[in-house]
Amino acid sequence: MGSRWLPDVLKGPRGKPGATGATGATGATGATGATGATGATGAAGPSGSSASMPLGWSPFGARFSHPLCCYADTSKTPRYLYLSAMTAANVTGTTAGFAKHAVSTAAPPPLPTMLPTTYYGTAAVDPWLLMERWKLVDIKCVCAGAAVAQAAVGADPRLRLEFYQCNIASNTLIGTLDLPCISGAADIGINNNAAGRVGLIYFSQHSFATPLIPAPFTFLGFQFRNLDANNNQINAIQIASCSMVWKHKGT
Repeated sequence: MGSRWLPDVLKGPRGKPGATGATGATGATGATGATGATGATGAAGPSGSSASMPLGWSPFGARFSHPLCCYADTSKTPRYLYLSAMTAANVTGTTAGFAKHAVSTAAPPPLPTMLPTTYYGTAAVDPWLLMERWKLVDIKCVCAGAAVAQAAVGADPRLRLEFYQCNIASNTLIGTLDLPCISGAADIGINNNAAGRVGLIYFSQHSFATPLIPAPFTFLGFQFRNLDANNNQINAIQIASCSMVWKHKGT
């Protein structure tokens, strides 16, 4: 067979293919007659003026041994989910709710992600609906002010956040994090006085002894939990924003 003609694949003018060589004569029939030699293939026609590849090139040849099975395998690419919420209130000696869109300085803000005794069925909270399985891998909480209840700040001040599965008429605690202060510890106040600070205070964590992986198809909310048993526990906050990074773990 001559070279394959691909006018719909190769661009530019092309030369005509050479004439097909004559077929060799068939050998005389015997008990098992030998087949005659195949005639020589005709010479290829002259090349056209285009710089295209030769007419005999085939997309299914050795150069392109797998022309149709090359694809981007995204199954090994991690997917991440980013969630953020804020409170614009000043809270001392009590919990604080975080809202997706804080529109006032009220405590709690309108439609927080969760509240201790308020549930999804009351239409007073706005948790996140997690459609798949996600694992918390990083969290940061930045405060304009924070304070301990004692007269001095300890060497390892931490801010507690509680995570809940929000149900129609109840909340289920699924994780508690005590975030260490990574910057701004000198601006943490004493005696529950979180006001008047001059720098932002950062609490953060990206390594967790117990993984936080909410069940898929559930509502997720969280809150600040005030603590006052010792001077390493934050008991008051003034305006705080939290951002979280979740890594996809499956459906």
